[in-house]
Amino acid sequence: MRLQTNYRIMADNYLERQYEIYEARKAAWEKAKKQGKVRKTQNSGIGK
Repeated sequence: MRLQTNYRIMADNYLERQYEIYEARKAAWEKAKKQGKVRKTQNSGIGK
């Protein structure tokens, strides 16, 4: 039982950390977009 609980906690911590990273990147992107610094990327042509 305890081993399963430890894995669950580790998984929860990992998911929380990934979501925090996502939110930080999203906030930075939105700030740059608001300031007009975001450039659209072109399709690389892969699969054409």
